[in-house]
Amino acid sequence: MSVHPFVRRPDEGEAYWFLGNLVTVKAAGAQTGGRLTAVEFVNPPGFAPPLHRHQVEDEMFYLLSGTATFYCDDAVLTAAPGDFVLLPAGLPHTFVVGPDEPLRVLQLTTPAGFEEYVAEVGVPAVERRLPDPAPIDPAALGHASARHGIELLGPPPGQPTGPAPNRPTGQYRDRLQRSETGRGPSWSWPATPEDRLPHPRVRAHSGPGACAPHRRVPGPAPDAATRAGWDPRPGRPARGQ
Repeated sequence: MSVHPFVRRPDEGEAYWFLGNLVTVKAAGAQTGGRLTAVEFVNPPGFAPPLHRHQVEDEMFYLLSGTATFYCDDAVLTAAPGDFVLLPAGLPHTFVVGPDEPLRVLQLTTPAGFEEYVAEVGVPAVERRLPDPAPIDPAALGHASARHGIELLGPPPGQPTGPAPNRPTGQYRDRLQRSETGRGPSWSWPATPEDRLPHPRVRAHSGPGACAPHRRVPGPAPDAATRAGWDPRPGRPARGQ
């Protein structure tokens, strides 16, 4: 796969409404030989994703505006404009956007492939703005996450639920539950061993030129995600609550 120089203007790149956020793809695997994905994220104030981990990608954030606190494997990282955050593959992590303004970041993932997850879960953005509030389909999210090597582990910070067998424990758990946000999406997490999300079956990256479609094999659909009630709108309760 040949790679050529290019420039993306501020209003260029495929834009998606993705889990309550605006995502603009600046560089995909097709433009980087499968080595890197670069997207611009705009997250609403108070947004927080479920606790999760990437089986394949290292994930990096360069903050352009707004603030966020990142939680990754016992580390608590507070970031502001101009800061750079690295979240290595395989480590459980999440983050909380500050309450006062949206967060705008350049997110880099290596190797490439994250753009495929965004395209599958999100929808093309009609306008380049944050989407209107809307619920998500938790079953579709669970299926897509497993297919793209992303393991969902538990609720966002500040939203503890009943114990689940693969939830974090000890100091990391306490830090998550002490988060004062209370404004992110709600996640109704199962508490029985049979509901545990299975690890996706992920092929090893075969070299610097490997493309994302060659690195992932669809795994079994997690039943737990079907019963999860995550609403990405800040402050909205989980379904059924």
